[in-house]
Amino acid sequence: MAEEKHAPASLDECSDSRALAEFIAAGQARLRDAFRASPSGRAHSLALTELFDAVIRRLFLLASREAEADVPPTGIEIAVLATGGYGRRELCPRSDIDVAFIAAGEEDPYLAAVVRRMFFLIMDVFTVHSDLKVGYAFRVLDDCPELDPQTRTALLDGRLIAGSEALARRFHAELLRTMRPAAFLYDRLAERERLRRKYGGSVHCTEPDLKECAGGLRDLHFMGWAARAQSSQPLDDPWAYLVAIGDIEPGERARAAEAHEFLLRVRHALHYARERRFDRLSRERQEAVAAALGYADGRALMTDYFAHAEWIHAGAVRVGERLRRRMLPLTDGLVVKEGEIDTADPSATWPDLASIVALFRHSQVYGLPLCADLGERILAVASDLPPEPSGGAAGRLFLEMLRDATGVEAVLRQMTRWGVLQRLVPEFGEALRLVPQALVHEYTIGEHSLRVVGFLEQARASAAPERAYAQAFSELQRLDLLFLAALLHDIGKRTEGVRHAEVGATEAHAVALRLGLDPEAAEMVAFLVRHHLLMSDTARLRDLTETQVIRDFTATVATAEQLNSLFLLTYADLRATGGGVWTPVQERFLEDLYYRAHHAITAPEPEEDLMVRVQRRRRRMQRELTLENLPPEAVQEHCNAMPPSYLLNTPAEVIAQHIRLVERVKVEGPVVEFLDSPGRDFTTLTLCTFDDPQPGLLSKIAAALYAHSVNVHAAQVFTREGQPGIAIDTLWVDRDGRRLRSFERAEIERDLKGVLSGQITVESLLQRRGKLPQADLSAADVRVHNDVSEARTVIEVRARDCSGLLYRLTHRLSTLGWDIHSARINTIGGDVRDAFYVTNHQGEKLVDDPAVIRARLLEP
Repeated sequence: MAEEKHAPASLDECSDSRALAEFIAAGQARLRDAFRASPSGRAHSLALTELFDAVIRRLFLLASREAEADVPPTGIEIAVLATGGYGRRELCPRSDIDVAFIAAGEEDPYLAAVVRRMFFLIMDVFTVHSDLKVGYAFRVLDDCPELDPQTRTALLDGRLIAGSEALARRFHAELLRTMRPAAFLYDRLAERERLRRKYGGSVHCTEPDLKECAGGLRDLHFMGWAARAQSSQPLDDPWAYLVAIGDIEPGERARAAEAHEFLLRVRHALHYARERRFDRLSRERQEAVAAALGYADGRALMTDYFAHAEWIHAGAVRVGERLRRRMLPLTDGLVVKEGEIDTADPSATWPDLASIVALFRHSQVYGLPLCADLGERILAVASDLPPEPSGGAAGRLFLEMLRDATGVEAVLRQMTRWGVLQRLVPEFGEALRLVPQALVHEYTIGEHSLRVVGFLEQARASAAPERAYAQAFSELQRLDLLFLAALLHDIGKRTEGVRHAEVGATEAHAVALRLGLDPEAAEMVAFLVRHHLLMSDTARLRDLTETQVIRDFTATVATAEQLNSLFLLTYADLRATGGGVWTPVQERFLEDLYYRAHHAITAPEPEEDLMVRVQRRRRRMQRELTLENLPPEAVQEHCNAMPPSYLLNTPAEVIAQHIRLVERVKVEGPVVEFLDSPGRDFTTLTLCTFDDPQPGLLSKIAAALYAHSVNVHAAQVFTREGQPGIAIDTLWVDRDGRRLRSFERAEIERDLKGVLSGQITVESLLQRRGKLPQADLSAADVRVHNDVSEARTVIEVRARDCSGLLYRLTHRLSTLGWDIHSARINTIGGDVRDAFYVTNHQGEKLVDDPAVIRARLLEP
């Protein structure tokens, strides 16, 4: 018979992790039984705290002994603090155990040995053997000035568990000394507002979160933090301080203690009911918690809950409002009142531009705007200050703002409002009031540039991890250069009759050097300005499946840093322009270009014969697609019949879809499928039909879509060899900027099949739908490129948008006997810019003189 195990009777018997874990388990079971027999709030939290305090003291003793066996003690002071809720002695049964290791210095072998052993023991005891969550941090005194608000908040509640009491006192004093009360408190106010919105925005939620909801424990914590941050001395009783400064009435101290006791009691019961950390008092648990606490039913429990939560929330709101009305010290002679920064001395002056830029830097760091009175005083003197020297302090501070990458748009707008950005960067000042010539722009050049900065910030804050923007930001090394390029990318438009990107690059380079950037960084800014249209034009007008397109693009954009920066700048520039420039399809092709170029730059494929690559890809597709429950002979036939560009650029799942469509065509005739991608406001239309020996298939498709007012953004055309051949056309479409609805799809599919099968003519369909093409091509600007694609001629057409233009163009191209292999269609602000990849009927490039091709396309 196995020997029965017993928990150690005292901590002195515990010398290893398993024994300590058994001691914890026994203590937890004893406290759980005591709570069930006589539920309490604060007393139960204190009992849990004492249990874990004792264990951590034991761990510290064991770690110190083991360290001394290897390293002689050096006399360095060490302290172990409980932080957060553990520091407040507010533990609940499944609360996190947060501790901080405080040391008087860092480079000490004995300290390193103790910290390392303590860490392993804590993880082993609490995480491996006890299934508790532990937060562990290491801090030194010198860390205090740089602590972020969340970390400072947790340490503000710090409490000594083991080690040097003198060091713990010094650390707490340094924590208070380095605190910026206004910055800390306004950050807590903002965090409280964020939590309020996240957790329902009301005290009266039917399933409240006991910790985070309005009127929950976090509101009580906020009032305690408000007291500690405003006091210049450590506080044993923050509620007494709030009474002293008039934020709460004397009698409300007892009311606060009563509410605190209630919330802790309910939270204990909830943790025990769920046997894990769970703070949402769900409907299904309200009855169980009520029974555990001696209530008649859940309704009675919730009545008491709302009474306490209402009082807590009202108190937190009152403390917050009074905070805002107070003048709180910030830094360097600055104060905050009503959430705005001002100078403590109303008559303060500034000797140079750098001292004024420093005010805006403080505004950015603390997330608080300058008050209007201070702004007016700045505006009155900024223009009279001496010029800023090249590479001076003002420029360096400004670049520091851009490197921060948080609150950049907001601080730039403040600087603009009070005339400081115009003073620092006069080129921007000129652009601010300049209306661009392109009708697509909805804002002046300067305002557009500020909006570009804003869209960059939004993308950085909200990009989903799987999106290209998140990848680009994660790899980016110099955010400051990206933001500066965003601000300056269109300054070349101040000069009429020139290529604004080239002129702007020269000017941006000079501005970057003047602000204090080194020559290499200034050249990067100039590069982004010079090429800020390249990625957009390539994504909109080029077939990204063409190897030469990617090769030409990466010949210019040759490094990952250039690509990431240019991609993000292009995205934000398009988003900020207006006039329909940014579309979901444009986003899709821009991301496609980014990924293709990124692969070409970071993982270039070795140079090898095209047919070798095709054969390898063909074998791979045959292996993968056989797993898609497709007949092996159908897979082999399809892969052998499709052109190399198709095999090298089409994903396996799309090829599988095409094979199924081909099998259907053999039985049904023309087949149409619609696909929506998650998070995209466009529809991918795939059409499969027997190929017509005469050009004109895309023209017929364009006519049917035009008849239904569907916008076509791009088309990819592939022909499967055979007798007869089979055309597989993919088009990216939308209607009024949205996906096609189900009833629209049914009507479009019917008419597409009718036109392709010859049951109805294009002319009769357009007449029935009231669509009469009025497109006049005579004024179009046509450009012919034979150097963009290895196998096809690219015809670009620029014209004013008009009814039926795409149908008219594709019809004209087919009438001339030219096959269209892919198309890119762009309509921006009433202007059309389309590109068609074509060959003659022998599958070769057009060999006529470009002027002849142009004339033939435009003739009536």
